[in-house]
Amino acid sequence: MVLGLYKPTNGKVIYKGKDIFRMRRREWRKIRHKLQMIYQDPYESLNPRQKVFDIIAEPLRLNKLYSSKDEIYDKVMGVMESVKLVPPEDFMIRYPHELSGGQRQRVAIARAIVTEPDFIVADEPVSMLDASLRASILDLLLGFRDKLGVTYLYITHDLATARYVGDRMAIMYLGQIVESGQIDELIENPMHPYTQALISSIPVPDPEYTRKKKRIKLKGEPPTPINPPKGCRFHPRCPYKMDICEKEDPEEINVNNGHMVKCWLHIKK
Repeated sequence: MVLGLYKPTNGKVIYKGKDIFRMRRREWRKIRHKLQMIYQDPYESLNPRQKVFDIIAEPLRLNKLYSSKDEIYDKVMGVMESVKLVPPEDFMIRYPHELSGGQRQRVAIARAIVTEPDFIVADEPVSMLDASLRASILDLLLGFRDKLGVTYLYITHDLATARYVGDRMAIMYLGQIVESGQIDELIENPMHPYTQALISSIPVPDPEYTRKKKRIKLKGEPPTPINPPKGCRFHPRCPYKMDICEKEDPEEINVNNGHMVKCWLHIKK
């Protein structure tokens, strides 16, 4: 999704005019409840010794975002209803091991939104769930986006779910963004060879289309991120490799209305 208020610039992450990496502890404590995270594995991200009520209430207590115990109770009950953990009186006394995978992820989402954040990092939030549950969880996230105005950084390997929830997409290879832009434009008109290979590998439930579809198969194995190759990081596997690709890392250029690509094929020499 779009980063909204958060714009990475020269290694900085800016929030309300300040680089969060240079904030003092006191400043960070004031804003950290506005930056939350939903983890990939709902089995590991919840404390097995805490009941559901305490798991969701913990961010409110740690950040002192309440004036009374009754306020915490009302807030937690309301959030549980909003993530479809109903009746909340039944779920609030359960432990994580008493919940299904989908219910655990709803608890994780409730914990993230209870502080009414501006920004949530969602790291593969549906990859551990059955396919039948994924759409309902994604719709839940989209509902909070519209209701609370929250911005998501949605991290995934699944381009289909990314397209379903996203506005903009950034494709990374070996820790470097190689292409970014409006999500429909990027998927319909991929410019970087790595993006093209990713999209060509997506299965389509149409035998006629599949027969006509050109599959791009990459050769070799990805290099180690610890010691990436010189020049363009993708050149050892790129079917369009040129001499310059091995020597110089290309600059990121705007090829079409914010569609950014980092590839020598699109740079006029």
